[in-house]
Amino acid sequence: MCSLKWGLDLHPFIEAYIATALWADFPEDAAENAELSVEAKGAMVKDATLFLNENMDLLNLTPEDYDYGNAGLDFWLTRNGHGAGFWDGGCGIVGVDLTAKADEYPHQDLYVGDDGLIYIQ
Repeated sequence: MCSLKWGLDLHPFIEAYIATALWADFPEDAAENAELSVEAKGAMVKDATLFLNENMDLLNLTPEDYDYGNAGLDFWLTRNGHGAGFWDGGCGIVGVDLTAKADEYPHQDLYVGDDGLIYIQ
């Protein structure tokens, strides 16, 4: 388990998912100065936990060197239509199935609210 700056102990999949969201879809200078809102944290943890729980059997079929951190990264990239994700990562043949599962989740956009916190749209 890992701990992010807001003091939650999170599964490595969830931590990588959130870190990737901030890295891939948020301006670096804004991410350094903004913090996730309680609503965004909750939504991200909920989606990542749900995906992880629903797809644990598939994730257990990935190659030994493909870990939960890789999977969390690929979940964000795939669900948001980036040019990388489960389908081209190192997760092997199950990448096709994991891509289909991730595609069931809608695209999400991050933005900074008037209060300076990051929200999901």
